[in-house]
Amino acid sequence: MFTGIRAMYSMYGPTPLHMSTVDTGKAEFEVINNNFEQFENSTLVQLERKVKATDAPPIEE
Repeated sequence: MFTGIRAMYSMYGPTPLHMSTVDTGKAEFEVINNNFEQFENSTLVQLERKVKATDAPPIEE
């Protein structure tokens, strides 16, 4: 990641290392994003149903 950030301020242009670092970051982000979407669309939905099933009063701030 550090290499990618340094590349932003380089006047030289993208090197093969810069491009490889960006590709690695994109691949890592895709895995994390997929895990988050699965959590958001499955785990949170199930948790919401269970909380609503308790008929507990809502928490007010």
